[in-house]
Amino acid sequence: MLQAVVDFQRLYSQTDLARRMVTEYGMSPTLGPVRLAAELTPNYLGGLQGLDARVSSQTAAKVDEETLRILQVAVHQAWELIEIHHQALDELAQRLMDHETVEEDELAAILAQPYARVGNQPAVPEASRG
Repeated sequence: MLQAVVDFQRLYSQTDLARRMVTEYGMSPTLGPVRLAAELTPNYLGGLQGLDARVSSQTAAKVDEETLRILQVAVHQAWELIEIHHQALDELAQRLMDHETVEEDELAAILAQPYARVGNQPAVPEASRG
C-alpha cells in the first residue's frame, strides 16, 4: 500500500512538472514559447488555478497532448539509458547483493568503464569486445 502511495506521488509530481513545462515555461514545440497558465493564486479549495480563462478548449486539449508527449519521451529516454548502461547497472546490483555497500571509488570504477552498445545487443564493456 505504501509503495502505491509513493508511486502515485511520483506520477503526480512528474505530470505536474510536465504540465508546468508546457503551460508556465513555454517549453512545447507545438504550442510555442507562451505562458498559458493562470496566475498562481489559490482557489477556494486551496489548490492552484489551472489554465488561463482565455485558453480555448482546443488549446487545452493540446496542453494535455503535449504533457503526455513529454512524459512519454522521458520514459523512453529513461529506458534507453537503462539499456545502454545495462552492464554497469547489473555489475553494481551484483556488487550490492554481494557486499550490501559500495564504496565511492568502487562505484566510480564501475561507472567509468567504457560500455558500448552493439546493435540491438546488450551493452558490453569495450575491453571484452572482439
